[in-house]
Amino acid sequence: MECMVLFLLLIGVASYFVGSSASGHSRRAKRRQLFERIAKQFGGKCERGGWFTAPSTSIRYGQTWAIVSQGKAAEPSWGPCFVVCVGWNNPQRCDVVSRPDIWPGIVLSADFEREFAVVAGDDARHILSDGVKWQIQRLASLGPDQRLHVTIGNGRIVAKKPWRAPTTGDALLSFVQGTLELHDQLMLATATGIEFLNGNEAQPLVRIVCKVCGDEIREELVFCQRCKTPHHHDCWQYTGVCSVFGCREQTFLVPHPGQTTMPKPTDVRMNSKLD
Repeated sequence: MECMVLFLLLIGVASYFVGSSASGHSRRAKRRQLFERIAKQFGGKCERGGWFTAPSTSIRYGQTWAIVSQGKAAEPSWGPCFVVCVGWNNPQRCDVVSRPDIWPGIVLSADFEREFAVVAGDDARHILSDGVKWQIQRLASLGPDQRLHVTIGNGRIVAKKPWRAPTTGDALLSFVQGTLELHDQLMLATATGIEFLNGNEAQPLVRIVCKVCGDEIREELVFCQRCKTPHHHDCWQYTGVCSVFGCREQTFLVPHPGQTTMPKPTDVRMNSKLD
């Protein structure tokens, strides 16, 4: 009788480990497929990982780079999280985290402060432009979990979001795209200004690329009224709306000649029609 009980116990233990191994293999395979999908979507390279290493995807984005991976923890103790790290050649530093009851922060705007706490130096107001804040709020809204942690500094932009079921592959792809677009918004926020050459032709002091055609914007510059993303005027006319995923704003802003800072709704000409 004791031998039978021991035999059944051994069978149960063996079945448990076999089932766990099969389940783990299935999870690893699905995770690997997701990172391969990200690599295909953004023209990157997937590191498949192994038994003790997680997969990751590296991406070339313009003149910088991005690495997509899975983290084991994020502030404040979220557990597994999805991590997108983008190269950022700028000394300014800022931390933005959801659930402001956890971190004390400085108030930048009433609406933004209700959702996020900010830890930063005096240059935080310069980094967190309206376009940057809008993009951070959009990143937080993706997927079933609204929490988000964005760290800007030390040569990179790092966005972390809890990765739990039922987070879909489409939501994670949008999170990668949104983090890259956050990089673009930060590039605009840290630009020193705009030089106007002849008439209404504007020359940004940083290299800004139109998201529609992929060419550098040297003239006929317009900005999305909502997220402040720059476009060629002709490219906006072609699409009819902002090219940023999820924005779909139909009104653009035109900087006035002689303006030397990034445009605001109070000092730009607005247009929502296709001329």
